[in-house]
Amino acid sequence: MLRTIKVIFAASLCSLFISNSATSAEVKINRQIPKLGDADYPRPSPSARHDQKVKAAKDRNYDVVLIGDSITHTLGELGGKYEPMKEVWNRHFAPLNAINLGHNGYRTEQILWNLQNGEIDFKKSPKVVMLLIGTNNTDDRNFKTAHTAEQIFKGTKAIVKTIRKRHPETKILLLRIFPRGGDDEKGVSPPAFNSSAK
Repeated sequence: MLRTIKVIFAASLCSLFISNSATSAEVKINRQIPKLGDADYPRPSPSARHDQKVKAAKDRNYDVVLIGDSITHTLGELGGKYEPMKEVWNRHFAPLNAINLGHNGYRTEQILWNLQNGEIDFKKSPKVVMLLIGTNNTDDRNFKTAHTAEQIFKGTKAIVKTIRKRHPETKILLLRIFPRGGDDEKGVSPPAFNSSAK
């Protein structure tokens, strides 16, 4: 009888251990799945500019594709005080058969959604994609949340993976995140945001 009780007790402990291990594994897996708000989770960002770029991708092919936030957007398409940048685009990029997929104020998760929803659906793969994104992910002044260097790396990696899946032969030029913050040194992105990509 005592032996039977010991066997039942041991079996119960094993069952409890296996159950806890499975629960821990499930929690670990769940933590790895991107969710809304994460830098690598597509954030729906429909806009007139997005529709325009989707149409452009369907209408023709491009050799050079520039993807990014306002830093890219200013190259000839933002207007206002950035109007002089049109000359830069016309002189250096237009002759290369390039398209500007920059979106003012966007973060990795928004660019990811754009690319997954038609902006790079070219019939012929471009020769080169230049990607500069992530500085807005560090902004806790104009956004509710800011992402860590590791999170931004995951978001950027998801973008690169999306491009690779659609155009495996295209070369990708990934640029370092520019410092941000004007005269306030506290607003400048620390080196960690670039070193994580090494």
